[in-house]
Amino acid sequence: MGRTPEGEWQFWFGTQNITYQLTVLPGDMRVCAGGAGLNLRASPSVESEALALLSDDEVIAVDRFVLTEPGKRSPTAVEAGYGWYHLTRPEEGWAHSKYLSDASLGDCSVHDAQVPFATPTPTAAGADPEDFVEFADVVAQAVEVEDTAFFADRVEGISYTCSEADFAQEGLGPASEPGLCQEMDQQVEVVEHWYWRSEGLLMRPTSLVTAIEDYFSKALLEEGDDYGPGAVRLYAIGKWRSTDPERTYEVAILTAITPDGPASEPVRTVRSILLQYLDSRWVIRGMEFATVGAEELLNPETAPFDEWERY
Repeated sequence: MGRTPEGEWQFWFGTQNITYQLTVLPGDMRVCAGGAGLNLRASPSVESEALALLSDDEVIAVDRFVLTEPGKRSPTAVEAGYGWYHLTRPEEGWAHSKYLSDASLGDCSVHDAQVPFATPTPTAAGADPEDFVEFADVVAQAVEVEDTAFFADRVEGISYTCSEADFAQEGLGPASEPGLCQEMDQQVEVVEHWYWRSEGLLMRPTSLVTAIEDYFSKALLEEGDDYGPGAVRLYAIGKWRSTDPERTYEVAILTAITPDGPASEPVRTVRSILLQYLDSRWVIRGMEFATVGAEELLNPETAPFDEWERY
């Protein structure tokens, strides 16, 4: 059992085998994040400030745990829950339990056997961490196991200064997420988003996290069409170019069948995730939403991306 942020005891995990979770605290843990590193955050939430990037195989010290995603039990299956460990070394902060393992086990092998996301890694021997084609394998695995925390942990906004145009309904502010700009010269953290064949807008990073989580939860697994099953999967990769070199992104093109058609009918949809290599890791800078005409993004002749490649 684990204690939630509200102080309630909830089911954490159950096993008859060796577990990678550390249950006797304080103690040491090892970072096992599939080679991508792990954010150290100010509070036990993917929406909190990222303080540092912990390296894979790094041994850290923890002193307490909070359960934020209780596990599930049924007569036929048990699903482990997840939460956050509080670090005291190398610096104070919080790290997600899914990517940490009991250091006394010696390596990440027990963890990797129980967490499918962990293998293969983009930083295995001979691999280039900056190579997006290799990183796409990690994205595909995260999609396959519906690891939305993997995506949430990588959403990082940029600073935007609210201008007079935002309040005159000429800039991005009013046309984007409501209430994004509250006053002139206000600094807000934003990510880009737009709908296929429309102008680019801005939204809060937390809203993008919610949009990604919603996409997985809405996918109709029992459906299928010429493009494949209804579950979310990585369909293709590409590059989104801009005249501004700071806004040139690699693209992971995700697709699923969701109830977004007329009268909530099943329809093929696309979410194109924009990624950028920054400070030794891939971060998410925005996303393109496509419902009407989504199939155009699944075709190299009509997709708005360079170097479109079927995954």
